[in-house]
Amino acid sequence: MGFLFSVNDASKIMRERTLEVLVYLFDHYIDEWQDWGSDLEDVEIELLGAGFGEKEINSAFLWLEGLLVASESEGLESIFEDTHKLNRVYVAEERIRLGHAGESLLNKLFEIGVLNLNSREMVIDRVMELGLPSLSLDYIKWIVLLVLNNQPGEEALTGYVESLVNNDSPRLLH
Repeated sequence: MGFLFSVNDASKIMRERTLEVLVYLFDHYIDEWQDWGSDLEDVEIELLGAGFGEKEINSAFLWLEGLLVASESEGLESIFEDTHKLNRVYVAEERIRLGHAGESLLNKLFEIGVLNLNSREMVIDRVMELGLPSLSLDYIKWIVLLVLNNQPGEEALTGYVESLVNNDSPRLLH
């Protein structure tokens, strides 16, 4: 008797692999993150050679395109004067996908100034866009890193989050 995957299982596996493509891209293209878009065909060939499928590669490219569009939109910071006093209420689906640990991480990163209103919303948007039922804390950290790395002027903060992703003791922010 063979083992059958449901359509939902196959979709979940593809979304998880999409996240793996994103992590791979970040690992291999961190230094030229903003410039690799011009060599998209070469990047796709490399990803195929690394064992990723065409659908998950295209899905990752679409996810990154969504991140770029979100980065270019006007920020929430311009709407609210006293942003450090704002609390974020997560809707049920966000709470499920982020989990308690993910929610706590985002709240902590916001409180200490690593994430601002915009970047926190971008992280939540990118988590939701993946469509996975839930994400591990490590993957949420990667998404934070991907979002911050795409924000001009946030280079100092990416080092802090990189230490979180690598499970090192994070450096103190000054």
